[in-house]
Amino acid sequence: MKITRITSNKKRYLDLLLLADEQEDMIDRYLERGDMYLLACDGRPAAQCVVTDEGEGLLELKSLSVDPRFQGRGFGKALISFIERNYRSSHNALQVGTGDVPSTVGFYKHCGFALSHRVANFFIDNYDHVIIEDGRQLIDMVYLQKPLVATTKEELLRQDESRDLLVCGRPLSARADDGCWDDSIRADYCAHEPTPTPYFILEDLFSRIHLDEDSHLLDVGCGAGRVLAYAVEAGLLGHFTGVELDPALAARAQSWAGPFDQVDVVCGSALDMPLESFTHFYLFNPFDNNVLLAFLDKLEAQARRRVVLVHMSDNGENYSYMGRPGWTLQEQGEFWRYPHGDKRGFTMFGCPQHYSIWGLDPARTE
Repeated sequence: MKITRITSNKKRYLDLLLLADEQEDMIDRYLERGDMYLLACDGRPAAQCVVTDEGEGLLELKSLSVDPRFQGRGFGKALISFIERNYRSSHNALQVGTGDVPSTVGFYKHCGFALSHRVANFFIDNYDHVIIEDGRQLIDMVYLQKPLVATTKEELLRQDESRDLLVCGRPLSARADDGCWDDSIRADYCAHEPTPTPYFILEDLFSRIHLDEDSHLLDVGCGAGRVLAYAVEAGLLGHFTGVELDPALAARAQSWAGPFDQVDVVCGSALDMPLESFTHFYLFNPFDNNVLLAFLDKLEAQARRRVVLVHMSDNGENYSYMGRPGWTLQEQGEFWRYPHGDKRGFTMFGCPQHYSIWGLDPARTE
């Protein structure tokens, strides 16, 4: 799956555009002033969307369609997620107008949109023929909106769950009281409570490391698979494996990850699996320091090439790496507020979450 911006000769994809808007002169009203994106699958055009700037921070999704041969594979949701990620810094809200049809309105609600307003008789006044969808004549245009920039912690968590739904079909948060994980299992392994990394942090951290087609990342203590979901959503290069101690949580991650060749989930301990095939590691405070030291010992013994490790923690993890041969601190910082680094934002965590990015050169550990 590859998404590219189309800047010229947009009408060569008219067949796709007409799937969303069946009257060509209506397409002409927004096509040239809008930004058009094409999603290709196996080199073939599979889906498209067009967005326009409506002023005052409002972005409108004017067109969204998927070739019937590719429907049911999440390509429409992937385009919406792509638009959200790429326009969040320049716009405050995303709006879409559609016919008052339960299936279509339900799709957008599932993607996190909420009803905003309607324009009466839009389809009667603007189209030269009657439009029937799902057996219903379209009359009013129904508008839905969703915020692109959160203003509270609760709103940001809802946005993250909405992004989970777009990729996985379910939220990826986990709590002990919803039966998703077992405290006793974690106690036996000195493992910590699973906490999904917020998407804004993943966007920041993964912009700081290099991944290519040969990369293979291991998410240690993956929970329900937030890092894997981000890899799918963002179209990151390489392969991504999650390892999770808790069988219920691992099963939860496996249940959505199955259709994606790019990701897989292992139920078990990172201390019990071979590590030599991995080029990158991600740790979000997965276990006590004694287990971390054992993990680093194992990695140093098995690494056959340079690796990159990203570690997030609320208690400072650097001292566990300092003085170990072969390790180099490449970068460090902290996350506390959203938007990251904006004093006008809101506090996301009770205390700063420190991150460090380390490189391991196995040749220097010998």
